[in-house]
Amino acid sequence: MLAGCASGPGPRSDTENPAAAAYAAGDYEKAWQLNNTRAQRSGANADQLKAADSAILTGRFEQADGYLAGIDRNQLRPDERVLAQLLDIILAPEAYSPEQIIDRTSSPPAPDSPHLVDYYQLRSTALEQSAQPFAAARELMELDQLELGERQTRVNQERIVALLQQIPVRVARQYRESVNDPVIKGWLDLVILMKEAMVAGRDVRLALTNWERANPTHPASGNTLFSAVDQIPISADQRRMVAVLLPASGPLAGAGQAVRDGIVSAYLAAANRNSEVRFYDTSGTVPGALSAFEKAVADGATHVIGPLDRPAAREILQQADGSVTILALNYMDDPEPAKGFQLGLLPEQDAQAAAARMIADGRLRAVTMTPNGEWGDRLRSAFVSHFEELGGVVFESATYPDSMRDFGPTIKRTVGTNDAVVRHRRLQSMLGVPLNAHALHRHDVDALFVGARTTDGRLIVPQLDFHEAGDIPVYATSHIYTGAVDTAADKDLEGVRFCDSPWLLGTVDAGYSHELASEAVSTAKGGSARLFALGMDAWRLLPYLEWLVQFPADRFPGATGSIGIGDAMRLDRIPACAQFVDGRPQPLETRERL
Repeated sequence: MLAGCASGPGPRSDTENPAAAAYAAGDYEKAWQLNNTRAQRSGANADQLKAADSAILTGRFEQADGYLAGIDRNQLRPDERVLAQLLDIILAPEAYSPEQIIDRTSSPPAPDSPHLVDYYQLRSTALEQSAQPFAAARELMELDQLELGERQTRVNQERIVALLQQIPVRVARQYRESVNDPVIKGWLDLVILMKEAMVAGRDVRLALTNWERANPTHPASGNTLFSAVDQIPISADQRRMVAVLLPASGPLAGAGQAVRDGIVSAYLAAANRNSEVRFYDTSGTVPGALSAFEKAVADGATHVIGPLDRPAAREILQQADGSVTILALNYMDDPEPAKGFQLGLLPEQDAQAAAARMIADGRLRAVTMTPNGEWGDRLRSAFVSHFEELGGVVFESATYPDSMRDFGPTIKRTVGTNDAVVRHRRLQSMLGVPLNAHALHRHDVDALFVGARTTDGRLIVPQLDFHEAGDIPVYATSHIYTGAVDTAADKDLEGVRFCDSPWLLGTVDAGYSHELASEAVSTAKGGSARLFALGMDAWRLLPYLEWLVQFPADRFPGATGSIGIGDAMRLDRIPACAQFVDGRPQPLETRERL
C-alpha cells in the first residue's frame, strides 16, 4: 500500500522539455510545432506564451497574435509578463507610442533570448522619437556587445554614430564628463572628432584614424565601421573646381546673394582652400540656368552647386550625364532617381520636425490650423502624416484665409469650444434659468499645430487665450519667426514651440562663427539668414556627399539642421527646435538628462 502511494516522477523541467531544447538550439520550427501542440492541449497561459514566442520566430504572426490575445497576464510570472509585453510590441510596434514602448520594455528579456536584438532596437527607436538620442545610442551600445555578424555590426555602429551626431558638441562633452564607462567615452570622443572635422572642412578620415590609434581596444576600433572608410573616393582636401549657379539678377537675386554670402563665408573659414570656386548667373530662369550649367562644364567644373529655383534644378538634374557632381539647392517635384544630390529648405521639413517634437514632449493628440492654399495644405499634410506615423492622432484640421484677422470662429471650431457653448445653451434652455459658464475646450487635445506666418501667428496665439484655449501648447514651423529678435512684438508668441535652422537659434556646432559672420555680412542675420545657412551647408557638404552615400545612417551637423541622405539622392534636413520665452527664441535641448 505504501509503495502504491509513493510519488511518481515530477513534471519535466524546461531543460528536459523537447520544445525548450529545440528553442535553445535555435530550431524554432520544431519548437513551434511542439509548443503549438502543447498549448492547444493544455490551454495553460505559460504554454500559450511559449507558442506565441515560437510562432513569432517562425513568422506565424497571426497565430502569435491569437495566442497572446488569449493569455491572462495576471496568471504569468513576472519574467513571463515581461516577455508577453515585448512580444506584443514586436507584433505591432505602430500601436504603441514611444513613451509606451519605453515604459513596457523597462526590463530586458533573458540574456540568451533571441528577442534581445528586437528589444534593443525597439527601445532605441522609441528613445530617439522621444528626443533622447544619447539614451537611444546607449541601447545600441548594449546591442553592439552581442554577436551580430559583420554586416549587422556595421549597421548598428553607424546608427550609434548617427544618433550621437544629433547631440551638439557642447552637450556631447557634458555627457562625456558624466559617464565613467570607457566604451561610452570612446563613442562620444569619436563623434566629437567627426563633427569638428566636418564643420571645419577637415578630412574626417584623418580624424577617424587618430581616434582609432588612441582607442585600439574599443569595440568600433578596427571593426567594420572603419573598413569601409577607404572606399570613399572624396576627401576634404581634394582639389575641385566648383561652379555655383545662382541668380545674380532677376526677381531671385536677393535670395541668390544670401546663398552666395553663405558659400563665401564657409569657403573663407575652411581649414584648406584648395578648391577653386566660380559663380555663374542663372537670372532665376530655366534657360539661364541651362546656359550657366553648360558654360560651367565647358570651363572644367568638377562640382556644381545650384540652381536655387525648383524648375531650373529639375531641368539640370534631368539633363545631367553624371560627369560632374551636382548639389542642387532645391528638390525635384517627384522622388524619381536623379543624377545629382538635392538639398533645400522645404516647409514640410519644419512641419515634420514640429510633429516629432510634439511626440517627444509626450503630446499624442493634436488639432491643426493652417492657411488656405497649396502652401498650407503642404504643411498640414506633412505634419499629419509624420505625427500619425510616430503614433499620434489628429482630431481636427481647420483652415483659414490669409486675410483673416478674427480667428475666433476657426479657433472655436478647432479646439471644440463651440461644442461647449452649444451644451451650455441647451442646458440653460432645459432648466429655464440663466447659467454662468466658461466655454472650455475639448479635454482630449494635447497640442495645437499652427502653420502660420509671423503676422498670423501673433494674432492667433493671443486669441487662443481669449477663447479659453490659452492652455493648449502651440507648435509651429520656422515661418512664425522673422529670424530677428523682436521682444516687443514676439511677446504675443509666448510659449510657442517652433523648429528652425540651428543658425538662427544659435545652436550650431563649433566651426560655424555665427557672431563674426553676423557682424560682417548683412544676409547672415534676419530672414535671409536661412538662405545664408543653406549656402554654408552646401559648401561644407561637398566633401561628404559620398560619405553620406557610403554611411546612409550618418548625418552631417549643418547650419540648417542635421542632414542625412534619403532616396533618389535627396538630402533630408532635421531642424532644431526652440520656444519663445519673454519674446526670445530659447533653444530646446533633448529631454534626456545627464
